[in-house]
Amino acid sequence: MKITLVGAGKVGTTILKFLVEEGHDITVIDNNHKILNETINNHDVRGVVGNGASRAIQIEAQADKADVLIATAANDELNILSCLVGKKLGIPHAIARVRNPDYFEQMDFMGKGFGIGLIVNPELEAAAEISKILHFPSATAIETFSKDKVEIVEMKVGADSTLANRDLKTLRQELDMKFLICAVEREQEVVIPGGDFIIMPEDKIYIIAGKADIVQFFKKIGLYRTRSKNIMIIGGSKITYYLAKKLLEENSEVKIIEVDENRAHELSEVLPKATVIIGNGSDQNLLFEEGIKKMDAVVTLTGLDEENIVISLLAKKLRVPKVITKVSHFDHPEILESIGLETVIAPKSFTAYKILRYIRSLAESDNKVLTLYKFVNDKAEAAEFRIEKDSKYTEVKLKDLLLKENAIIACIKRGEEIIIPGGEDWIQAGDNVIVISAGKYIRNFEEIFR
Repeated sequence: MKITLVGAGKVGTTILKFLVEEGHDITVIDNNHKILNETINNHDVRGVVGNGASRAIQIEAQADKADVLIATAANDELNILSCLVGKKLGIPHAIARVRNPDYFEQMDFMGKGFGIGLIVNPELEAAAEISKILHFPSATAIETFSKDKVEIVEMKVGADSTLANRDLKTLRQELDMKFLICAVEREQEVVIPGGDFIIMPEDKIYIIAGKADIVQFFKKIGLYRTRSKNIMIIGGSKITYYLAKKLLEENSEVKIIEVDENRAHELSEVLPKATVIIGNGSDQNLLFEEGIKKMDAVVTLTGLDEENIVISLLAKKLRVPKVITKVSHFDHPEILESIGLETVIAPKSFTAYKILRYIRSLAESDNKVLTLYKFVNDKAEAAEFRIEKDSKYTEVKLKDLLLKENAIIACIKRGEEIIIPGGEDWIQAGDNVIVISAGKYIRNFEEIFR
């Protein structure tokens, strides 16, 4: 597809990397010469310097010939206006990154009224991800599929875990329930395991099952923990607002520590049920005074990665049950994991995945991608497809289908039934099918077959 990208910042370059890998024809517009030149050199794309909302600049970038315009600049109004100009030029599809909470209630109106096909709020997406983990703190990451009916849950295997040194076939027999360990990360490499695969200490495993079965899985292995209800948030960012609002609606106790007095007052006004403390979240004495040791969870959401990391390490040292760390500029989560920070949130990635899913769905008229989840530093992905009609791959037992290497059909949702399939199962029209692959991306369902 021919794509025009407005804005070469963190989100823009993250989505750009994926789009280039998938072979799209991309032109980038940015008003910063230096950033644009770096982007052109690093990703081998075309670039135009200028205002992405300018009709003349868009025409220079040949946006009028594009299939999609993606606006991910730092300014919301610029993104919206860029999409409006692009639509006027005849671009069929427009995507805008919009961050301001004031626009939150108007997102549906803007989408329909302005013809913007997808509006993405990175902070809102990050808050939703953090909320999922706080609901199920046994996991280090969670992704939901089939309208929250199916989950893929990430966890690290400890040396004393009941899972350690066990083969998958025996484990499934002993637990006697519907689940699948669909991927394993070992020493920064990803494996799609078979039944004879042996789980080792320090492995990071990915379990797929129905939502209720995920809970049962963790109960059976002795690692289930109830949701975090007493939560300390360090930093008063936009993510903090969205996250605290959601948590307070669920009757959680939320304490926010924000160093800027004006921002603290703003938060106390819009979040009257939260306890908002004016102070430096890196001040250990303040954290002790505010009861960090008694918290179920600490979430670090300041604007500085270094500060978030240091505060998170302190919380881990104090044995806070759940610690979640936000990073914006750090691209090596494995280093943070090596020092004990297992749950790391990168807002730019959630936004990029959502945009990428939308782009893939535009490229396919049948069996569209409904959900897309990348993991193991983007070396593996889970894609959910809706099987719209019969094909040569439907009504055939899975054991009779030849799949490509490092690809598996991990789950089938048929009506309200969740199926963790074996060789005797089959796919039929109307199913939602979740596919796991490593080392390759999946544009459409048929690509997983030889």
